[in-house]
Amino acid sequence: MRRNNHQPNNLVLLARADFGPPCLPLGSAELRLLAIGKLPANRYSIFNEGEILKLIKRVFGVSSLMVLATVTAFGSRHNRPTPTPTPTPTPTPTPPALAITSSGTLPSGVASTSYTTSLTATGGTTPYNWAIQSCSGVCNAGLSLSPAGVFSGTPVNSGASTYTVGVIDANGQSASASLNLTIAAATPSSSTANYFVSPSGSDSNPCTQTSPCATPDYVVNNKAAAGDTVQVAAGVYNNGGSQINLTNSGSAGHYITVTCATRGACTLENSISGNNTVVEIDGSYVVLDGFVITSANTSVPNLNLGIYITGNHVNITRSIVHGIQPDCSSAGGGGINVATGGGSGDVFDSNLIYDIGWANSTCHDSGAVQVHGINFEPNAAASVTITNNIVYHSAGGWGIQIQGAASGSTQSVVSNNLLFTNGDGGIVLVQSGGTLDFFNVTNNTILDNGVFSSRCGVKELSVTGTHNVYQNNDANGNAGGDYCFTTGSQSAGISVDPSLGTTFVNWRADGSGDYHQKAGSPTINNGTSSTGAPTTDLDGNPRPQGAAYDIGAYESPN
Repeated sequence: MRRNNHQPNNLVLLARADFGPPCLPLGSAELRLLAIGKLPANRYSIFNEGEILKLIKRVFGVSSLMVLATVTAFGSRHNRPTPTPTPTPTPTPTPPALAITSSGTLPSGVASTSYTTSLTATGGTTPYNWAIQSCSGVCNAGLSLSPAGVFSGTPVNSGASTYTVGVIDANGQSASASLNLTIAAATPSSSTANYFVSPSGSDSNPCTQTSPCATPDYVVNNKAAAGDTVQVAAGVYNNGGSQINLTNSGSAGHYITVTCATRGACTLENSISGNNTVVEIDGSYVVLDGFVITSANTSVPNLNLGIYITGNHVNITRSIVHGIQPDCSSAGGGGINVATGGGSGDVFDSNLIYDIGWANSTCHDSGAVQVHGINFEPNAAASVTITNNIVYHSAGGWGIQIQGAASGSTQSVVSNNLLFTNGDGGIVLVQSGGTLDFFNVTNNTILDNGVFSSRCGVKELSVTGTHNVYQNNDANGNAGGDYCFTTGSQSAGISVDPSLGTTFVNWRADGSGDYHQKAGSPTINNGTSSTGAPTTDLDGNPRPQGAAYDIGAYESPN
């Protein structure tokens, strides 16, 4: 048996005792304990813990301590590994809160002029993703906000608006803010105008830009010829106790154009009552563009008609007709009205028509004589284009009525209109005195009509024509049913409840909402480009913007 050459197996226990106050300073005491005895060659020998503690207490006179001991055994066949300390994890810093730092008032812009500004934010974790959440006031569909925060486009409408914008960072943290934007009216161009009208002018003036006349009808009837333009400055033109009559005519391809220099800033009104009108157009080939037509008489009823047309080829565009309160007698009335047998070739585009008889409870009776937002009564050869209009609160009548006969093969168009909460219904075709045929009724939004008389969204009454088309409309919630046909049928349409909040930026049945499409609206790209569909929308933006036409008065840029 081989002899073990090591010294006697002694156990040396080196103990370092660290004491805090009130004992000894930290690390100042070291206890070396020696245990003498024979140990087996392959064993450790360890002091009894209790005996060690007794010895330490007796030497140092303390009742408690913390001991870090290192044990070395001579003759041991094993070494204890030194433990590796666990590193303390470094905490991940929390990013500061996300906040929008752009000024609450954006740089102003000018209508029909390119606009761009960049929004800014701080905090959170980049990249940011920006979006418009809502808009109130005079909103412009031509303006959009890119995910990178660039607010840009070409505004069409002048006025003040408030955009609510939101931003989301890479971790889903979000922030929002309301930003005010003012778009100024474009400076009127005099390069194409022949005559000028201003509230400060005089009809004894030569009607130039520096020496304007005072009343639009005087200039049309006494100065303008075919192809001329009469530019009217912003202001109120009240004819007192007289109608505003436009009697002069242009010619085919050479219209007389009467335009407001700033859309919606020129008001034509009078104070008369009874079976009268604010504006009567007896001439043909005439354009009335960008005006507000209303009554200065606040009594109810006041007068029966907003615009009354006896001529042909009359265009009413980008105008507002409101506050007309007919007496709902046998004389009838409405917002835009065409005399029986007149109006061939008329165009009614991008108008806002509301509160027609709405304040007169007599008009709410289902037995009352109906008054309508737009009323067209064609003769046998007439055609009409009715596009991009918004009509609501026409009491005791329809948003759009076509009544009469139009048997020629020229297609009439009723497309991309928004009609809601009208007293009788949305659109009605009434055959009278002959066949009513060749009408394209497409891309219209027809919602919640029949408030007083529970009639239909789209209705045919005694219609026998077989070439009328009803296609790609959105009709929902109309009290008498969405469609009521005698010979026609609806195809490729949708029916979406606007109260779900998926169709419009801000749906309000009382007319106070924002009726531009919400992002992802079911009306986007769901229209048709059938014959006569408008090439622009109510804001003047081109159609289509996407794969197909949108349904309704606006075309979404998304």
